[in-house]
Amino acid sequence: MLLFSNQQAFRLRDESRVEFFKLNVEFIILFQLLEESIVTFVKKELKKFQKVLSPDYPEYLESQREDEKVLDGEDEDEEQRRRSREAFLKITLHFLRRMKQEELADSLQSSKRILTDLKMGHLLMSENMH
Repeated sequence: MLLFSNQQAFRLRDESRVEFFKLNVEFIILFQLLEESIVTFVKKELKKFQKVLSPDYPEYLESQREDEKVLDGEDEDEEQRRRSREAFLKITLHFLRRMKQEELADSLQSSKRILTDLKMGHLLMSENMH
C-alpha cells in the first residue's frame, strides 16, 4: 500500500530541500553575525590591553574612570560583559605565554588586577557616600 504518490513524494522532497536550504542559510548568517560580534569584542578588548600596557597608562586609567559610570548594582548584562572580559583576558594571557611573552603577560595581568582593585575601591567609596 502506497502512502504517497510519486508526485507527492517528489513535492515533499523538494519542500524538504527548500526548508533545509533556508535553515542552512539562516545557520550561515547566524555564524557570520556571531563571528562579527566576537571579532568586534576581541578588537575592543585588545585595544584596552594595549592601552593598559602603554607608557601612558595613568592617563588611560584616568580617562577610563571618567568614561565609566558606576551604578549601584550591576545588572545581568553588565555582569555578563564583565565575565566575558575576564574570560578574554585569560585567553589573551594564555596566548601571550604561548608566544613566550611572559613579561608582557605578567604586566598585563598585574595591570588589570590594579585596575580591578581601583574600581572596587571606587565602588566602595561611592557606596559609603550614599
